[in-house]
Amino acid sequence: MEKIWLKNYPTGVPAEININDYASLADLFNESCERHASSTAYISMGQSLSYAQLHEAARHFAAWLQEQGATRARALPS
Repeated sequence: MEKIWLKNYPTGVPAEININDYASLADLFNESCERHASSTAYISMGQSLSYAQLHEAARHFAAWLQEQGATRARALPS
């Protein structure tokens, strides 16, 4: 399959991520938000959100989920 979206990646953004570099998807997300804190993560309808703001919103959402009784997911059997 041709990965036509790659032509829209900014310079320096890798086409693939080595999954062995991270213990979890959460680790990848946290590291990315910290590394790019001042950069724009999201733009919609003229409003933008930095990675720092996205990280803060994600932490607030996670705290709300915990207040609702959500717990950490268990690993699926191999």
